[in-house]
Amino acid sequence: SAVLRYFNNLVNLEEMTKEVGEALGADLVWDGGQLEGQEARKDREKLMEEMCKESAALREVVKKYPWFVTMLKRARLGELSRNKAVKVKLECLEEKEARVIGNNLIPCLKSRKVIAAGVDQWKLQNRAVGELFEEFQWME
Repeated sequence: SAVLRYFNNLVNLEEMTKEVGEALGADLVWDGGQLEGQEARKDREKLMEEMCKESAALREVVKKYPWFVTMLKRARLGELSRNKAVKVKLECLEEKEARVIGNNLIPCLKSRKVIAAGVDQWKLQNRAVGELFEEFQWME
């Protein structure tokens, strides 16, 4: 609901919980109906940018890791691409690697029957994702 989304967006990084993280993740994936059937690439990219600006926690993540928006956009576009492992450390990650990591999510999800198993594969094959999940446990 819009009210729940409003209050979840107010939660800052230190107060984030797995439950709020799951709700935020659902909004990132499902759009909460915000696109109203408009599934154009630019609309999905714009939604990621808006959500990263509206959520206090995501704003803080983007402030620390500016490439985070790019990774989310690529993951949300959901385009099937070749899966390429990225072994770069979180602290060394740049836009180029963030694009590849974002592109890797869909192939990982499609290769597993359970979403959690696909996310685990994504985390294991992309070092920075594992480190990101360690730093921000609510993301996983």
